[in-house]
Formats: sequence, C-alpha cells, structure tokens
Amino acid sequence: MKTYFFILLTATILLFTACEKKKDDPTVSIKITSPIANQVFNLGDTVKLAANITSTGTINTYRVIFKKVGGGQVKYNYKTINSQSVDIENFWVNDFAAGAEMQVDVVAELQPSGGDAHTETVYFKCKY
Repeated sequence: MKTYFFILLTATILLFTACEKKKDDPTVSIKITSPIANQVFNLGDTVKLAANITSTGTINTYRVIFKKVGGGQVKYNYKTINSQSVDIENFWVNDFAAGAEMQVDVVAELQPSGGDAHTETVYFKCKY
C-alpha cells in the first residue's frame, strides 16, 4: 500500500511541476489612416503618414519607410519606444519629377525577442 501511495504521490507532483502554462504570443495591430491606398500625390505635395501601433506585448521599436515599389528607399525613420501603444505622424515630400509607384511601410518589433517584425504597408502614387 505504501508503494502504491508513493507512486501516486510522485506522479501527481510530476504532473503539476512538469506542466508549465505556455504564454500566448503577443498580438500586434498596425493601422495606417493616412495616406489611403492608391491615393495620388502631385510633384511637391506632402505625403502625410498617420498610424497607430498597439500590442499586448511591449513594442521595442518602430520604423517608417517611404520607398519606391520594388526598392529605392527615399526616407527612413527609426524610434525606440518601449510601450504598448504609439501614435505615429511622419511625412515625405514628393520630389519625383518622373512620378513613381510608392509604398510606406510601418514596422513594429517587440521585446524581448518578440519574434518576427510586424509590418503594415500602404501603396500610393506620385505624379509628375
């Protein structure tokens, strides 16, 4: 009887100490409210970026990248914030005399080692 009780007690202890609750991966939401998709900007127009990032984890850094579709970065900003929410305002002035298909990427990275970066992209057009 003592052996049976000892085995049962050992199994119970192992069950509760070996099972560790897995934390859920943090969620990230990036909302870009300006510019809107396929918006057209003339030469000399200011392209204003307005975005919000929220997360159930801690946002370590964010990046804003204005670039031509297919490459050719034209403006890059990087900021460390260590917060769960941030409102972003940024801008770029259309100086492409030949026009271009453009995109703006907002990238959020979580800490510590929060996995892959989270990206939201809006495509827009610059006219000459």
